Amino acid sequence: MAENVRGILNLEKGEVIQRIVTDFSNAGYRVKYRLFNTADYGVPQTRMRVIIAGTRNDLPSKLDYQYPEPTHAEPGLLYTLKSWIPVGEALENIPEPDETHHLLNHIHSKYKVTNRNFTGHRRTNPEIPSPTILARGNGKGGVCAIQHPKNHRRMSVRESAIVQSFPLDFEFIGSMGSMYRQVGNAVPVLFAKHLGVKLKELEGL
Repeated sequence: MAENVRGILNLEKGEVIQRIVTDFSNAGYRVKYRLFNTADYGVPQTRMRVIIAGTRNDLPSKLDYQYPEPTHAEPGLLYTLKSWIPVGEALENIPEPDETHHLLNHIHSKYKVTNRNFTGHRRTNPEIPSPTILARGNGKGGVCAIQHPKNHRRMSVRESAIVQSFPLDFEFIGSMGSMYRQVGNAVPVLFAKHLGVKLKELEGL
Protein backbone atom coordinates (compact mmCIF):
# COMPACT_ATOMS: atom_id res chain seq x y z
CA MET A 1 0.00 0.00 0.00
CA ALA A 2 1.11 3.55 -0.69
CA GLU A 3 -0.33 7.00 0.07
CA ASN A 4 0.10 10.23 -1.85
CA VAL A 5 -1.49 13.63 -2.36
CA ARG A 6 -4.41 14.19 -4.73
CA GLY A 7 -2.20 16.08 -7.17
CA ILE A 8 -0.46 12.87 -8.21
CA LEU A 9 -3.55 12.00 -10.26
CA ASN A 10 -3.04 15.02 -12.52
CA LEU A 11 0.75 15.11 -12.83
CA GLU A 12 1.77 15.19 -16.48
CA LYS A 13 -1.91 14.89 -17.44
CA GLY A 14 -2.32 11.62 -15.56
CA GLU A 15 0.75 9.95 -16.98
CA VAL A 16 2.55 9.72 -13.61
CA ILE A 17 -0.11 7.63 -11.87
CA GLN A 18 -0.36 5.37 -14.91
CA ARG A 19 3.43 4.96 -14.87
CA ILE A 20 3.26 3.94 -11.21
CA VAL A 21 0.56 1.38 -11.98
CA THR A 22 2.55 0.06 -14.93
CA ASP A 23 5.79 -0.19 -12.92
CA PHE A 24 4.13 -2.16 -10.13
CA SER A 25 2.25 -4.31 -12.63
CA ASN A 26 5.54 -5.14 -14.32
CA ALA A 27 6.96 -6.01 -10.89
CA GLY A 28 4.24 -8.63 -10.46
CA TYR A 29 1.31 -6.86 -8.77
CA ARG A 30 -2.37 -6.31 -9.50
CA VAL A 31 -2.71 -2.59 -8.77
CA LYS A 32 -5.56 -0.20 -8.14
CA TYR A 33 -5.89 3.28 -6.67
CA ARG A 34 -8.63 5.51 -5.27
CA LEU A 35 -9.01 9.06 -4.02
CA PHE A 36 -10.29 9.42 -0.44
CA ASN A 37 -11.46 12.26 1.78
CA THR A 38 -10.48 11.32 5.34
CA ALA A 39 -13.47 13.28 6.69
CA ASP A 40 -15.55 10.39 5.33
CA TYR A 41 -13.89 8.13 7.93
CA GLY A 42 -14.47 10.14 11.10
CA VAL A 43 -11.37 12.33 10.87
CA PRO A 44 -12.26 15.98 11.68
CA GLN A 45 -10.33 17.18 8.63
CA THR A 46 -10.85 17.50 4.90
CA ARG A 47 -7.78 15.70 3.61
CA MET A 48 -7.80 14.30 0.09
CA ARG A 49 -5.35 11.46 -0.39
CA VAL A 50 -4.75 8.74 -2.97
CA ILE A 51 -4.31 5.19 -1.69
CA ILE A 52 -2.58 2.75 -4.03
CA ALA A 53 -3.05 -0.94 -3.24
CA GLY A 54 -1.34 -3.89 -4.87
CA THR A 55 -1.63 -7.67 -4.55
CA ARG A 56 1.01 -10.06 -5.84
CA ASN A 57 -0.03 -11.87 -9.00
CA ASP A 58 0.87 -15.24 -7.47
CA LEU A 59 -1.82 -14.80 -4.79
CA PRO A 60 -5.46 -15.76 -5.44
CA SER A 61 -7.89 -13.00 -6.41
CA LYS A 62 -9.81 -13.46 -3.15
CA LEU A 63 -6.83 -11.79 -1.46
CA ASP A 64 -7.20 -8.61 -3.51
CA TYR A 65 -7.42 -5.65 -1.15
CA GLN A 66 -10.88 -4.12 -0.73
CA TYR A 67 -11.04 -0.45 0.21
CA PRO A 68 -13.05 0.47 3.33
CA GLU A 69 -16.49 2.00 2.90
CA PRO A 70 -17.12 5.49 4.33
CA THR A 71 -18.51 5.80 7.84
CA HIS A 72 -19.32 9.52 7.65
CA ALA A 73 -20.64 11.96 5.05
CA GLU A 74 -21.24 15.65 4.50
CA PRO A 75 -24.27 16.65 6.61
CA GLY A 76 -27.50 15.99 4.76
CA LEU A 77 -25.81 14.06 1.97
CA LEU A 78 -26.33 10.47 3.17
CA TYR A 79 -28.66 9.95 6.11
CA THR A 80 -27.47 6.36 6.49
CA LEU A 81 -24.05 7.61 7.64
CA LYS A 82 -22.92 9.82 10.51
CA SER A 83 -22.21 13.46 9.68
CA TRP A 84 -18.69 14.76 9.29
CA ILE A 85 -17.05 15.80 12.57
CA PRO A 86 -16.53 19.59 12.76
CA VAL A 87 -13.11 20.79 13.88
CA GLY A 88 -14.75 23.03 16.48
CA GLU A 89 -16.31 19.96 18.07
CA ALA A 90 -13.06 18.00 17.95
CA LEU A 91 -11.19 20.75 19.83
CA GLU A 92 -13.95 22.15 22.03
CA ASN A 93 -12.59 20.69 25.30
CA ILE A 94 -8.94 21.56 24.68
CA PRO A 95 -7.68 24.37 26.96
CA GLU A 96 -5.59 27.26 25.70
CA PRO A 97 -1.84 26.50 25.70
CA ASP A 98 -1.21 29.19 28.32
CA GLU A 99 -3.82 27.74 30.69
CA THR A 100 -3.12 24.98 33.20
CA HIS A 101 -3.16 21.64 31.43
CA HIS A 102 -1.37 18.28 31.24
CA LEU A 103 -1.43 17.83 27.47
CA LEU A 104 1.68 16.69 25.63
CA ASN A 105 3.08 18.95 22.89
CA HIS A 106 0.49 21.68 23.49
CA ILE A 107 2.70 24.46 22.14
CA HIS A 108 1.88 26.65 19.17
CA SER A 109 3.43 28.73 16.43
CA LYS A 110 3.37 32.49 16.95
CA TYR A 111 3.32 32.97 13.18
CA LYS A 112 0.91 35.84 12.54
CA VAL A 113 -2.72 35.00 11.81
CA THR A 114 -3.70 36.67 8.56
CA ASN A 115 -6.86 36.12 6.56
CA ARG A 116 -5.80 35.80 2.96
CA ASN A 117 -7.22 33.47 0.37
CA PHE A 118 -4.47 30.89 0.09
CA THR A 119 -3.45 27.72 1.90
CA GLY A 120 -2.54 28.18 5.54
CA HIS A 121 -3.94 31.70 5.74
CA ARG A 122 -7.66 31.17 5.34
CA ARG A 123 -10.03 31.42 8.29
CA THR A 124 -10.98 28.08 9.85
CA ASN A 125 -14.71 27.37 9.94
CA PRO A 126 -15.46 25.63 13.28
CA GLU A 127 -18.64 24.06 11.90
CA ILE A 128 -16.99 21.88 9.27
CA PRO A 129 -13.91 19.60 9.24
CA SER A 130 -10.54 21.35 9.43
CA PRO A 131 -8.60 22.23 6.31
CA THR A 132 -5.72 19.87 5.58
CA ILE A 133 -3.09 19.92 8.33
CA LEU A 134 0.12 21.16 6.71
CA ALA A 135 3.75 20.16 6.85
CA ARG A 136 4.94 22.93 4.52
CA GLY A 137 6.92 25.92 5.74
CA ASN A 138 5.95 29.55 6.15
CA GLY A 139 8.91 30.74 4.10
CA LYS A 140 10.83 31.81 7.18
CA GLY A 141 12.04 28.44 8.41
CA GLY A 142 8.91 27.65 10.39
CA VAL A 143 5.68 25.77 9.70
CA CYS A 144 2.49 27.54 8.65
CA ALA A 145 0.08 25.82 11.04
CA ILE A 146 -3.65 25.98 10.34
CA GLN A 147 -5.64 28.58 12.25
CA HIS A 148 -7.52 27.51 15.39
CA PRO A 149 -11.34 27.28 14.95
CA LYS A 150 -11.64 30.54 16.91
CA ASN A 151 -9.16 32.11 14.47
CA HIS A 152 -7.27 33.88 17.25
CA ARG A 153 -4.01 31.93 16.83
CA ARG A 154 -2.47 28.95 15.07
CA MET A 155 -3.36 25.44 16.20
CA SER A 156 -0.89 23.91 18.63
CA VAL A 157 1.05 20.77 17.80
CA ARG A 158 -1.35 18.83 20.04
CA GLU A 159 -4.44 20.33 18.42
CA SER A 160 -3.06 19.54 14.98
CA ALA A 161 -2.43 15.98 16.16
CA ILE A 162 -6.01 15.71 17.43
CA VAL A 163 -7.25 16.81 14.02
CA GLN A 164 -5.00 14.09 12.57
CA SER A 165 -6.74 11.69 15.04
CA PHE A 166 -3.63 10.85 17.07
CA PRO A 167 -4.37 9.67 20.64
CA LEU A 168 -3.72 12.23 23.37
CA ASP A 169 -0.91 10.14 24.90
CA PHE A 170 1.11 10.01 21.66
CA GLU A 171 4.17 12.19 22.22
CA PHE A 172 6.13 13.92 19.46
CA ILE A 173 9.85 14.56 19.93
CA GLY A 174 11.98 17.33 18.45
CA SER A 175 11.76 21.05 17.83
CA MET A 176 8.34 22.64 17.48
CA GLY A 177 8.82 22.91 13.71
CA SER A 178 9.84 19.28 13.50
CA MET A 179 6.81 18.19 15.51
CA TYR A 180 4.45 20.18 13.27
CA ARG A 181 6.01 18.51 10.23
CA GLN A 182 5.70 15.04 11.78
CA VAL A 183 2.01 15.66 12.36
CA GLY A 184 1.44 17.21 8.94
CA ASN A 185 3.21 14.41 7.05
CA ALA A 186 1.30 11.63 8.82
CA VAL A 187 -1.60 9.59 7.51
CA PRO A 188 -4.51 10.34 9.88
CA VAL A 189 -4.48 7.56 12.44
CA LEU A 190 -8.19 6.78 12.30
CA PHE A 191 -8.15 6.58 8.50
CA ALA A 192 -5.08 4.33 8.66
CA LYS A 193 -6.97 2.10 11.09
CA HIS A 194 -9.82 1.70 8.60
CA LEU A 195 -7.31 0.73 5.92
CA GLY A 196 -5.59 -1.71 8.29
CA VAL A 197 -8.83 -3.38 9.37
CA LYS A 198 -9.60 -4.21 5.75
CA LEU A 199 -6.09 -5.61 5.36
CA LYS A 200 -6.49 -7.74 8.48
CA GLU A 201 -9.76 -9.17 7.12
CA LEU A 202 -7.68 -10.96 4.48
CA GLU A 203 -6.02 -13.13 7.13
CA GLY A 204 -7.06 -16.73 6.87
CA LEU A 205 -8.64 -16.42 3.42
